[in-house]
Amino acid sequence: MLPFLRELPRAPLSIGQGESVAFVSSEWVETNLRSDLQSTRSVTQTEYVVLRYNLCMRSVERSRRARSIPKLKELANLRYQIRSFLSFSETSSETCGVPAQQYQLLQVIGSGPEGECASITNVAERMLLRHNSAVELVDRAQKAGLVQRSIDAMDHRRSLVELTSKGETVLGKLTGEHLKYLKSHGAELICAIEQVRAAAGERIETGESR
Repeated sequence: MLPFLRELPRAPLSIGQGESVAFVSSEWVETNLRSDLQSTRSVTQTEYVVLRYNLCMRSVERSRRARSIPKLKELANLRYQIRSFLSFSETSSETCGVPAQQYQLLQVIGSGPEGECASITNVAERMLLRHNSAVELVDRAQKAGLVQRSIDAMDHRRSLVELTSKGETVLGKLTGEHLKYLKSHGAELICAIEQVRAAAGERIETGESR
């Protein structure tokens, strides 16, 4: 049953002999549904059927309009594939005893230029976080023994972050698990991306608006 129907009064759907059901506007449905359900007057069987019919039809129409949005299916599939990967990443990280965001932090630090330590500013930029949020994240990871902070010898206002031995071990394990996932599911993600790229190209070629 559609969600909004659960809010309607429970009543038989049969109509007495001689009664007829007329189609009314959605404005009438909204106005009368609200007023009838808030008043002491009971909704008659005929009115109830009309209300249900109109609300159902309106829901169907909205669904039809949504499905007609150009390239919506391709975008929805891409979002599903990305969300599936992120869901795996979250589960994998938590199974390893590390919150997903801390695993992302380890990635940012571990993938920096060789011989250079990441700064709080780098972390915030790469993880799309505010500076204070990046500081809090690094603090939690430090308490967990995954990273360690130090002051930049060249600029005492600048904090540097590097992986600990534990952090390197956790990062190596999770990286391997993520690569295994992409080996078995990566083709689906790539296909979804290519479908969206092709769809975007079609819209540009046909001059469709964004």
